[in-house]
Amino acid sequence: MEEGSTDAQRTTVGADAGADRGVAVWGREEGDLKSELVRLAVEKIVEEALEAKVRDLVGRDYYARRDEGAHGYRNGYRRGRLKTSEGEVEYAVPRS
Repeated sequence: MEEGSTDAQRTTVGADAGADRGVAVWGREEGDLKSELVRLAVEKIVEEALEAKVRDLVGRDYYARRDEGAHGYRNGYRRGRLKTSEGEVEYAVPRS
């Protein structure tokens, strides 16, 4: 690559060079990028669902003060694991 070339030029060259082999930009497999995207999406969806469940159970958001007479408390997170066809996904499980 020539000196002074931009990232956009390198990306184009990398994508063109790997098009016939199924290789994405910077030598990462296209399937690896899709798998990573699926794992991140699963992690986000599971964490949001669990957070909503605890919010409903406790009756308040994280960092929100409880009202007089309210019960329950927020006590951090623990790690959970989920096995998927795209690999194992670790996510944060809220403690209540």
